[in-house]
Amino acid sequence: MYQSEYFFDSTARVVTMNSAQGQPRMSDSVLLSDRRNQYFVYHQDSVYGYNFDLLRLNNHKVRVKVDSAKGLIEGRNRWDTFLLVKPDTTFWDVNYTQLKETFNFPFKQGSPSGRLNLYYSNQLSHLKASFNLIVDSAKKMKLFKTETLLDEFLNEKDQQRWPALRIVSEMKEITIKNISEIRMYIDLYKKIIADKR
Repeated sequence: MYQSEYFFDSTARVVTMNSAQGQPRMSDSVLLSDRRNQYFVYHQDSVYGYNFDLLRLNNHKVRVKVDSAKGLIEGRNRWDTFLLVKPDTTFWDVNYTQLKETFNFPFKQGSPSGRLNLYYSNQLSHLKASFNLIVDSAKKMKLFKTETLLDEFLNEKDQQRWPALRIVSEMKEITIKNISEIRMYIDLYKKIIADKR
């Protein structure tokens, strides 16, 4: 099972009348903005699994290929390309158990400037999950966190302004607090599989 967090925004279009000009004016008002969880459940040998999001109104369960879902979550098969590139900066923690590599990329026509941070740990090597096995093997450490920071920019082609963006994927050992919720998703998955037989 994988748990993913995403941001959810709900907006409403508000129409007001400009009394001086007699023309309507439209603006968007944020009704709700929060973080939500979705869960992807599958068997180790399955081709398909199910993505559950009980707060999604139209379809709270979606059948997804395991390779596609895991590829989106883990970001596999792309991080090893950075083994061929020298980082702009590297930083070790005090005990030399964690390494942070930063790769800067300048603004190019149609894409923003920003940076990529890759975080490694030699204390998480026992975890079976991996963002990229090639990277883990080459570094002799576990790549446990990736952080992409994109600066705000104006796309000249369509004159659209894009806000600054932060995308993080992180692997960490946790103590499970919501065991009953996790069991519920596993039971939902088992019921779907049983109903298909």
